[in-house]
Amino acid sequence: MNNFFKNDNIFFGILVGILFPLFIYGIIKGINYFFLTDKESLQPIKETTAQLVSIVFNVFIMRYYLLRAKLDKTGRGILAITFVLTAVYFGINYL
Repeated sequence: MNNFFKNDNIFFGILVGILFPLFIYGIIKGINYFFLTDKESLQPIKETTAQLVSIVFNVFIMRYYLLRAKLDKTGRGILAITFVLTAVYFGINYL
């Protein structure tokens, strides 16, 4: 399993760059649903904030692959899909 995450492939980077934000978005929505919907003192997390935070978390994964693991192709794939997700986010929410 450890060697699976050591692939230096641009398509693997794109896959990680898509799946990791979906995972983080699911966690945020789960926290929002289970912990923040019934509380009067805490407001639920906005949809746009959850989307943006899930995209921003790609930076940490990209940094790991580029600087720590020295897997440049995977890091470039994550970088490319992060740019695409950011453009889609701003296109949908602000245009």
